[in-house]
Amino acid sequence: MNRGLWVLVIVVAAVGFAAVVLPLFGLAIVFRHEIGTVLFGAAEPASGTRLVYEVPNLADGTPADVGDIRRVLAERIDPRGRGGGVVRSAGQGRIEVLVPEGRDYADAVERVKRLAARQGKLEFRIVADKVKDGGKADFERLIELKRAGQPLEDPRFRWCPMRRGFEFYKNRFLDDWNFLYVVDKETEKIEVLVDVGDGQDITGSDFAGVWADISYAGDPIVSFQMKPEAEARFARLTRPENRRRFLAIILDGVIQSAPMLLAQLSTGGIIEGYRGDIRERDEVVWILDSGPLGVRLGDPVLEERFGPGSGVDSVKNSSD
Repeated sequence: MNRGLWVLVIVVAAVGFAAVVLPLFGLAIVFRHEIGTVLFGAAEPASGTRLVYEVPNLADGTPADVGDIRRVLAERIDPRGRGGGVVRSAGQGRIEVLVPEGRDYADAVERVKRLAARQGKLEFRIVADKVKDGGKADFERLIELKRAGQPLEDPRFRWCPMRRGFEFYKNRFLDDWNFLYVVDKETEKIEVLVDVGDGQDITGSDFAGVWADISYAGDPIVSFQMKPEAEARFARLTRPENRRRFLAIILDGVIQSAPMLLAQLSTGGIIEGYRGDIRERDEVVWILDSGPLGVRLGDPVLEERFGPGSGVDSVKNSSD
């Protein structure tokens, strides 16, 4: 091979290297945190707060899958992989979260506590209507039982607290909407009766995607898209017969909003009720996007600072 041909080969190789390898190298620099997390796991912060949670058994008494709960919780508290916290096992039946010290540190710790305390169970239910459902049950008795602290006695219905419910009550909206409700004026808590016996069980596991959004009025909302296999069930729940009925969107037993159904839905919709509260809206998105924990972790059983000046020099690694 003559010298000119060798030069041509070298030039072509150099151009190929620059065209392929250098862009990849650039991407590796830009996404070095994400690549490092995949290859080596999340880096342990040098200082911060350690929160330890006891993982309870499932409702049937069987042990919960700690590994699955850890994965969901990690996605929830650090959805963008930017070092919002490290989640790992902490011995038998325990999970620990390491919240790194940094900007807005105290708020970050409280945010993790809020996210860990939410089970993340979402469901859609039709609100009971005292006029349209008048022949289904003795609603006056159900209200009397509720006020007396007695069991509901009718498995077709359930009482649920409602966000902003007292505001709706003061403005007489609940009566205008024919809601069946009880009010505790001392705590300003409203509980609304919903129908759980129609067989149309739509939950967060039916979501194909969820994202933060803004309504036409400029209010923060949550938009969602249904999985194809759930679209028919969602259409049955919101069927034309339920037009102008109210759809309760319930997260961890609390009604987030209850919009009036004006049309049949199938592919998706929105969740309202976060007017002026972008933080709450964003946290709901993270919770729904990561999926339910399956159990309620509640409050941490241990909270302590670690790192220089905290009295705890380091946090021991725990095996999975």
